[in-house]
Amino acid sequence: MFPSDAVCVGHLSPDLDSVAASIAACELYGGTPAATGAFNSETRFALKHWGVQGPQALEDLRRDEAGGRGMKFLLIDFQQTTQLHPSIAHHEVVGVIDHHALQSQTVVTSKAIPVQIKPWGSASAIVAFEFFSKKLQPKRSTMGLMLSAILSDTLNLRSPTTTSWDRKMAHRLAEETGYQSLDELASLQFKAKSEELAAMDPEDLIANDLKVFELDGKSFQGKLAISVIETTDTEPVLARVESLRSTMAKMKAHKKVEIMLVFVVDIVRLKSVAIVLGDDERSLVMASFSGAKEKTSQLIDIGPRVSRKSDMVPPITKAIVDDEWSSHRSSHREL
Repeated sequence: MFPSDAVCVGHLSPDLDSVAASIAACELYGGTPAATGAFNSETRFALKHWGVQGPQALEDLRRDEAGGRGMKFLLIDFQQTTQLHPSIAHHEVVGVIDHHALQSQTVVTSKAIPVQIKPWGSASAIVAFEFFSKKLQPKRSTMGLMLSAILSDTLNLRSPTTTSWDRKMAHRLAEETGYQSLDELASLQFKAKSEELAAMDPEDLIANDLKVFELDGKSFQGKLAISVIETTDTEPVLARVESLRSTMAKMKAHKKVEIMLVFVVDIVRLKSVAIVLGDDERSLVMASFSGAKEKTSQLIDIGPRVSRKSDMVPPITKAIVDDEWSSHRSSHREL
C-alpha cells in the first residue's frame, strides 16, 4: 500500500506513539525511520526497555543522503503542515498513517497518495493491526514498543480516545511479547515521563508536547498553540506557574501565535488544569469547557478532560468557529 523506500517520520515534538509507529511502519512496509526532534523521557525509557535503537535525526539522514534530494516521506501520526518538519516539502509526501481529525492546514499533495486514517487512540494500534491482518509477525522488540505507545497515547486504555481496537491490539501485543501486566508497564512509563519534568527548564517543558493549529472563525483568524504536560503529580508543575507563564509569553511571540494554552494533565486522576496567559486565553477556556472553574487568575480547572485530540481541540475549535467565544471574550475584557 505504501512505498517501500520512504522515510517514515512523525510530527514535530515527537512523542512515543509517533516514534514507535514510524519504526514499526518501516518494518512492515520498508523504508527508514527518522526523528524530528529529541526524544522525551518516556520514549527513551520505552526504547531502552524493549532494546530498540532510536531513529536517526532527520537532519542527519538528509545530510548522509547527499542533501536528501529525491527523498520520499510517509507521515506518521499527523497530517497537518503546522506539525511538519520544515525541511519536508509537500511534493515529497507520499503517504499518511494517522488517527487525528482532518482540520485546517492539512498537507496538500500534487497527486493522489495512499492515506490510512482510523479514529483510534493510537497510530501504533493501526500499524499493529496492519501487521496482524496481513498475518505478519513483527519483531518482539517492535511489538513491545507498539504496546508501550498504545498505553502512552491512551493513558493505559483509560483515555476517552480509546477504542475497542486499541484494547484488542494492546492485549494481542502483550500476549505475543509475554508481558503479563499492562498496568505495571504503564506505571513504569508514566513514572519515567513524570520524573524528568521537575528538572526540565520551562521552555523544554512546554515544547515537549506542543502542537500548533490554525483556525478561522467569525471573529478570530489565526494560530493556536496547545501544549500538554502529562504527569502523575501535578503539584510540582503548577508550583512553577509564574515561570511557565513568562515562558509562554515569550514562546507566543516567537512562534507568532495568537493564542497560547498549556494544559497540565493528571494521568492518574484523569483531570486537567489550564494555565492561561491573559484575557483572551482565559475567556477562550471558559467558553470552550462547560463547568470550567477558575482556581486563580492564572489557572482554570477543566475537570475530567485529558485528551488534546478529543477533549480539548474540538470544543476550542467549536468555540472559535461558531463564535461562541466572542461574548465571553467581551465580558472578560470588561472586567
